[in-house]
Amino acid sequence: MNKCKFGFLCVVILFAAGCSGSREFVPVSGSVELEGKPLEGATVTFHCKEKDSYSVGQTDSKGEFKLATSTHDGAVTGEHLIMVSKMVLEEHMNTPPGMPKPEGPDPKGRFRSVVPPKFSDFNKSGLSEKVTEAGPNNFKLILK
Repeated sequence: MNKCKFGFLCVVILFAAGCSGSREFVPVSGSVELEGKPLEGATVTFHCKEKDSYSVGQTDSKGEFKLATSTHDGAVTGEHLIMVSKMVLEEHMNTPPGMPKPEGPDPKGRFRSVVPPKFSDFNKSGLSEKVTEAGPNNFKLILK
């Protein structure tokens, strides 16, 4: 009976090792520019359809990001669709020069997108990159 339990345990371990090998994570970083300037505070999401995997990063003051999942740093290798989003409360928006200032904050706490809406949709953004094992996997995303 002990040999059966040991054999079963070996099969389970080999199966688990095979599953984990199907999703190789590699470091992924990059930068985001909007209108020629670094975009701070944006969420960058890479989606690999073939492996049903998402990796997310947040841009810093230089517009730079590093991707991660809830369990791994980086992203899986393969083709990725990309979306970039940044939402802000209307009350925190700067009024462009020459425009009248609104009276007080939006009482409904409405949010608005800082980036054009198409970039918040994987299928409309037009952004895609191939993440490879060889790297360097550092991507410059320019939003126009």
